[in-house]
Amino acid sequence: MNSKHHWLALAAVIALGAALGTACGGEDTKENDLCASVQCLDPATTCDPTDGICKCGTGDDRIICKSNEICQTEPTPTCVQDLCVGVTCVRGETCDPTDGVCKCGIFSCQEGEICSQNRCVVPDPCKGILCPDGETCDPVDGACKCGGEICGEDERCDDGLCIKDPCKGVHCGGNNVCNPADLACHCGNVTGPVCMTGQACVVDEFGAFTCEGADLCEGVTCEGDAICDPSDGTCRCGGLGADFPICESPKVCFQGECKGGNPCSGVQCLPGFTCDESDGLCKCGGRLCGEDETCMLVTVEGETRYQCVQQCDPFAQPNPCGVNHACYLDINISAVQGYCAPAGSAKVDEDCEVPQDCEPEHTCLGTGGGSCVLLCERDSLAFGDDYCTTQGYPLGCLASSGAKYGFCR
Repeated sequence: MNSKHHWLALAAVIALGAALGTACGGEDTKENDLCASVQCLDPATTCDPTDGICKCGTGDDRIICKSNEICQTEPTPTCVQDLCVGVTCVRGETCDPTDGVCKCGIFSCQEGEICSQNRCVVPDPCKGILCPDGETCDPVDGACKCGGEICGEDERCDDGLCIKDPCKGVHCGGNNVCNPADLACHCGNVTGPVCMTGQACVVDEFGAFTCEGADLCEGVTCEGDAICDPSDGTCRCGGLGADFPICESPKVCFQGECKGGNPCSGVQCLPGFTCDESDGLCKCGGRLCGEDETCMLVTVEGETRYQCVQQCDPFAQPNPCGVNHACYLDINISAVQGYCAPAGSAKVDEDCEVPQDCEPEHTCLGTGGGSCVLLCERDSLAFGDDYCTTQGYPLGCLASSGAKYGFCR
């Protein structure tokens, strides 16, 4: 029984109870609002106050649509077949129930496009990419290039050409300039003096550069490419002054950036995802998931492992996952996103390993082996405590602290 049938049954029971109460001549003659707790899943339908059932149309024109139909109100209320049953859309598009076509707004996207805010756009590989001076990001592959070429580690971009640059990676800062002949930082220009440790390169009122300052850096040894800041005696990365960072252990300064250590420090991943210490990114089974995917424990060819799967809403109607598939959710890891998987057949209290071992609208309670339970949504009017009660579970929807989804008990 799908969610729409659940509401039809509930509304019928409420209407019957109200009728019996009136027939028995109870003392409380206050008329009940049969639509008070009814939520119509099809936004084109409205609740009929005479029996509490969601119908297509208003007044005497109301009709009841079947589970595989949707309501159209123009020109007259009519129930038509929902052509999105079994259709799975990708690239951010949604299915139009009137023709069963995946669309972005009112149009379908072309090959190579994705749907973003109801517009078909080409993904930008240069989004978030910062290139060195003189180089630009190539929108074809997202690489930083100089005149169409990728410069080497010891090259810089100069007027569209990659040229040798011995000073690449040498960060002087504080009015100092790298001399490619000796790779030393000279004060003012490449022929200027090299300031001693603890001195700063300053310019006087006549525009002349000189090395001055107290020797706060005497006895200070900086690791990696870090240099001692004579103003406070600290080792800074990339230059002098408060704008340049002090690398905290175990990181060290390398080519103007603090690198090394554990890039996953302070990174919090969603349930199922783990931080990859090689790059600090949250991954699922070692790979990055797409924007429309989530990470869940699934069984593939007899092996159970975490894998990127299509996201879905476990209570959405019609079924967003297509024929012979259903939307499942793992409450054992407090997951907030459902995932599409082949529909299972295990019923309540039967053994299961993963959520999709159970029949649709259920999940597996217990890790490494558990039993099937009826899924519910905490604090939801449609699928919360009242939903569990109507399914024969008197205690309501049980969820762990702060979790959105739980199970009926």
